[in-house]
Amino acid sequence: SASKSTRIESTPSEVAPIPTLSQWGLIVLSCLLGLLALRQSTTGQRRGR
Repeated sequence: SASKSTRIESTPSEVAPIPTLSQWGLIVLSCLLGLLALRQSTTGQRRGR
């Protein structure tokens, strides 16, 4: 017969940092998204005429 033992740890000892955008990064990203939306809406009006 065969046997196998498995060790289970409850929690990791170190927490891994998760990279995210800073406050200024989110502001710049929001401004770029707004400019793209504004550009898209103005080109849609020109094509409709």
